[in-house]
Amino acid sequence: MKKGSVIFPVLLALAAADTIAAVLMVGATIAFLLVLLPLAYFLFRNRIQKPLLALVQYAHRFHEGSDDTVPASGGRMVRMLSEALQRMTDAIRQRERKLEELAAFNETDPNLMMKVARDGRIVYANRSVERKLHDLGLPPQHYELLLPDDAEKIVEGVLSSKKKNSGVVWELRGRTIDYTTFPLAREETVVFYGVDVTEETADPRVKKAICSTGDKARSRPP
Repeated sequence: MKKGSVIFPVLLALAAADTIAAVLMVGATIAFLLVLLPLAYFLFRNRIQKPLLALVQYAHRFHEGSDDTVPASGGRMVRMLSEALQRMTDAIRQRERKLEELAAFNETDPNLMMKVARDGRIVYANRSVERKLHDLGLPPQHYELLLPDDAEKIVEGVLSSKKKNSGVVWELRGRTIDYTTFPLAREETVVFYGVDVTEETADPRVKKAICSTGDKARSRPP
């Protein structure tokens, strides 16, 4: 028997073995992926997708006013996200409480408080403003009647200087109101905080002293 006639079948056998091994390897890889992919999806769904969905649902409930706590399940990154969201919501709630307390104070303050925009619009007035209009026999909700005629000019000056201004004295129907103004730069508004000092200024010397701290007294005919 020739040597080549023996080697050729051996080579064919080796090639066939390599092919079978390759096919088996591909089959094993496919089988592994078929097992791994559902497992990966299960892990993703339970450790990432569900916790993230819970966070989204919490965000919607928080927007609607819910007091729920932030869900903290899931992997490390999801828990870090939950903790950050909890800190943010706690800060928002604390700020809301402060704003509510401030609003309650403004509404119970016996002095006048108005926020005036750059164009002269009154965007906020507390209850004392309405009461003062009633006491003076002026039409309700006409808050501008309690402000100096040049209020728009005052607003422009305060916003430009970004400084508090005191001694803006306004006289109306026998009452003297001493205004302090200060800017709210972010809102582009100026707060007019007015104190009725009629009784205190009955003495002309006191009135003169008050006026000397700021602008001259303004008045509107009764």
